[in-house]
Amino acid sequence: MLYKRLLKYMVALSLVGILVIVGINCYIKEIGKKHQLNPSDSYSAQTAIVLGAYVSPEGVLCDMLKDRVETAVELYQLGKVKKLLMTGDHGQVLYDEVNHMRRYAEKLGVPTEDIFMDHAGFNTYDSMYRAGMYF
Repeated sequence: MLYKRLLKYMVALSLVGILVIVGINCYIKEIGKKHQLNPSDSYSAQTAIVLGAYVSPEGVLCDMLKDRVETAVELYQLGKVKKLLMTGDHGQVLYDEVNHMRRYAEKLGVPTEDIFMDHAGFNTYDSMYRAGMYF
């Protein structure tokens, strides 16, 4: 009897927790929509900052990183930005996000002289802080 009651409380608590998490996620998504720009919007910026993500040992960008680079290149090609800043982890000799990001952007048509690289982009805060100092 005690176990059934305890199990019911645990299930109810779990459901409430899930509902709270889903509610917070929906709220954040809704608030974030106000700050999103579309490539078709009328704006321009000096630089698009591309935050790093996982690159395989073979140099293959994960899907998220590939999408980030492609979006930045699209903005560049539409004339919305003049330069790209690739920022990511290059703290080890055998792991290098930024050069793979740069090569992919070049393959998509961005000239090397319009790509800047931040090899110490170990976290988003530091990447954005340094970008603010230079751009």
